[in-house]
Amino acid sequence: MEVPQAFADVLERVLLPEDKIRARVAELGQELSSAYAGKHLVLLGVLTGSFMFAADLSRAICLQHEVHFMKASSYKGTQSTGSVAISGLEKISLEGKHVLIVEDIVDTGLTMKRIRDALAERGCASVAAVSFLLKNTSRRIAEPPAVEYIAFEVEDEFVVGYGLDYDQRLRHLPFVGIFRSSSISQ
Repeated sequence: MEVPQAFADVLERVLLPEDKIRARVAELGQELSSAYAGKHLVLLGVLTGSFMFAADLSRAICLQHEVHFMKASSYKGTQSTGSVAISGLEKISLEGKHVLIVEDIVDTGLTMKRIRDALAERGCASVAAVSFLLKNTSRRIAEPPAVEYIAFEVEDEFVVGYGLDYDQRLRHLPFVGIFRSSSISQ
């Protein structure tokens, strides 16, 4: 797939086209439907990046489940800040439920670790994670948390689209593209 002309100045290339994303999310939906059959499943989307993936994944899971969202932020521009702010869990009842964290991307693993630590005290029947992307990076923390389900693995490049952003822009793209770092001043 070619980069649409309207985004040629900010994207180097398309990494994951819309049809490939759609097919993989459908596969994950089937896998999760089997894995959580007969269980009280809660999808816990991590805002803001996971909103597209969480919505599509929820529609692909063929069993009753709850959908909630929490906020975790660790990025400024193209860099991880090294600290994670978490909010939104205080109003969600998770005790005795099977929680599936829905993340847009696992990079260093720090955000996922902080989320799992926060959920450890909530009385969940189980906690697992699904990430749209797993980034192969040398910046990974020493003991990264488990990510049981992964849609795609990507190299250590800054990606946007399908919920992933650069300073709140480009989330709306239905595909994932490699961000053109030379466009940062635009």
